[in-house]
Amino acid sequence: MLRAVRRFGGERLFPCGAAGIVLSEWLTARGPCDENVPGVELSTGSLGHGLPVATGMAIAAKRDGRTSRIFCLISDGECDEGSVWEAALFAPHHKLDNLIVLVDYNKIQSLGAVKDVIDLDPLADKWRAFGWGALWRTNSSGTIARRSARI
Repeated sequence: MLRAVRRFGGERLFPCGAAGIVLSEWLTARGPCDENVPGVELSTGSLGHGLPVATGMAIAAKRDGRTSRIFCLISDGECDEGSVWEAALFAPHHKLDNLIVLVDYNKIQSLGAVKDVIDLDPLADKWRAFGWGALWRTNSSGTIARRSARI
């Protein structure tokens, strides 16, 4: 997504996990903010803190009168965490139309298949029930980057 919005080139992103690749090193070894990864404010991992923090950023922007949009990328495994659902309820209640959440619904998480740990289906319907305009897209190579560039 960062590449699609021209924050920096693919040579700094891939191959994932390789020595010297800025994003993979930053995500694993550095603090929550780093000027070497423009557009990434923090990486919270799989504990479900990303959406609550993004929600706070979105409401602060609204209250400050800023027109910025906040993008939050979470995984389906994170949707097992209660803090994700609290933030998912909070954002529509406070009309945070400046918050865009992308859920990587790859159906796997650290403990196994999502359906075996906590089945989330129908995931898009849950988000819609909370007041989100959920769009469902099947991912194929590059699909997320191309679509996110149009957001």
